[in-house]
Amino acid sequence: MAKLREKQKERRIQAIIAAAGEEFRAAGYNEAKIETIASTAEVAPATIYNYFGDKAGLLLALFREHSKQTRALMMQAAMTPPDDALLAIDRYFVMVFDNSMSDLTRELWCEAYAASYKSPSLNLGGIVSETDARLYADMKALFEILQSRGVLGSAISAHDLAEVALAVGNLQWTRFLTGQIEIEAARTEAIRQIRILLDAAGRSGN
Repeated sequence: MAKLREKQKERRIQAIIAAAGEEFRAAGYNEAKIETIASTAEVAPATIYNYFGDKAGLLLALFREHSKQTRALMMQAAMTPPDDALLAIDRYFVMVFDNSMSDLTRELWCEAYAASYKSPSLNLGGIVSETDARLYADMKALFEILQSRGVLGSAISAHDLAEVALAVGNLQWTRFLTGQIEIEAARTEAIRQIRILLDAAGRSGN
């Protein structure tokens, strides 16, 4: 009986998150209504507040669900790279940037970041740090594989390569979120700068 209740609760949560995504994208975060989300998910508004606390908590839950869904794609790209180091990093960052916009708009990303930084110690508050940690782990694994194959030199450790590559990616992503450049330009610039890093590490054929 307890397992059945847990399954029913999980179905309600998933229905709420899906409905929230629709409402946030359609109306924008500020104009989105909990009542509309509840109606679409076929639950009472009080259920949403009980599960997520408030609208910001609901947005962070959507953010985490998005991260979970794209995690498998990111890991596959990192763990099965081509032997060409430049092609490997190109493919990985194209996937990162393109999948980032599959469920969340630029406005929703900004609101999610703000909510996460505002309450970093809460259950969903550390979601941005959690996402960065996963990206770092993926990139470190990617660089380790390339180095083990001998197609990327070890003049720079996989740890340092991953940290600097993450910093570069976050810099260009921030420029996109703040409206300085569009996402295609952010992705292109991140890849260009990381190529410089790979050249410094030493690529086969250099």
